[in-house]
Amino acid sequence: MSAGKTDISEIVVNTAAIAKMFNLTEMRVRQLVEEGVISRAGYGRFDLIDTVSKYVTFLKLSSEGIDENDVVESLDYEKWLHEKAKREKAEIELAHIKKEMQRSEEVEKVVNHMVMAFRSKAFRYQQKLN
Repeated sequence: MSAGKTDISEIVVNTAAIAKMFNLTEMRVRQLVEEGVISRAGYGRFDLIDTVSKYVTFLKLSSEGIDENDVVESLDYEKWLHEKAKREKAEIELAHIKKEMQRSEEVEKVVNHMVMAFRSKAFRYQQKLN
């Protein structure tokens, strides 16, 4: 680092500094912590970068009219979809292991073999007729 520049990536500040930075009261900062908008690094201590990032995200969501609960619900829904897909995949793999289901490549190979055998017999039958 050159002289005069400070690395802010590890700066920890107190509640009063956060309140002053965001133009809020200390009570409102504590409410934001209780609401889960920002989080403490320790009692009355906040990681500067993390806190600013979370508060900016909160403000963006608020200005776009997106309710925090909607975001949480959509994340829960996405997690549910992911778990559902994993379950379906596991069920398919289990059916394959139990020989209740065959892979499409194997079925395609058997069907192609049957079609070729049928065509061959049909061709030989047609040759006999001529």
